[in-house]
Amino acid sequence: MESMAANMVYLLLTLLLVSRVFTTEDYDDSSDQTLEEEDSNRLDPNYDDWAEQRSRRNNIMIHGYPIKKGNKGDPMAVVAEIGEKLGFEDPLDMVLSAVRIRPSRPEHQRPIIVHLTDMEAKKKWTKAYTRLKLWEKKIYINEHLSKYNQKLFKRTKEWAREHNWKYVWVYNCTVRVRQNELTPEHEVTHVEQLKRLERERFKNRGVDIE
Repeated sequence: MESMAANMVYLLLTLLLVSRVFTTEDYDDSSDQTLEEEDSNRLDPNYDDWAEQRSRRNNIMIHGYPIKKGNKGDPMAVVAEIGEKLGFEDPLDMVLSAVRIRPSRPEHQRPIIVHLTDMEAKKKWTKAYTRLKLWEKKIYINEHLSKYNQKLFKRTKEWAREHNWKYVWVYNCTVRVRQNELTPEHEVTHVEQLKRLERERFKNRGVDIE
């Protein structure tokens, strides 16, 4: 029961975090293809989006941490400082590597991609971040999504705003959406699911939009 209660608290904190996360559209890691084109590509057995996301499953992306005289912008030094803020005694014990990537806009600070040792380490970092609400200090930690999932996450947020759905978030590299606190959550793995949710919404109102 305690474990179930802890999981529920984590989910609620995650939902509260949704409206405050730094969006993946602020760094440049996407292709020129539209989401619909990439959706079609996913039918190709050689399409590697799943492999790309698996390769990132233990990664987090950090944005907003200022470059200081002490860390001089060194990614590992920055990660160590953030880990200490999160309450870890030896944060780099959970870190395999850290690298800065280019932002989509030159005026933005370069995000850091952190490759953690495993999923358990990633869960510890994201839970500590959520618990301490570091987004209130303009420090953001997100999951490192594949190019396709970056676009899908952005499209899902746009869709949610248009249809008055309250929550959009990412958990274990999967985009999720929820209308409000009293409704079930839905996984969104391709753009067609958003259209299906819209059809179901109108169907429940007795409106046929086919």
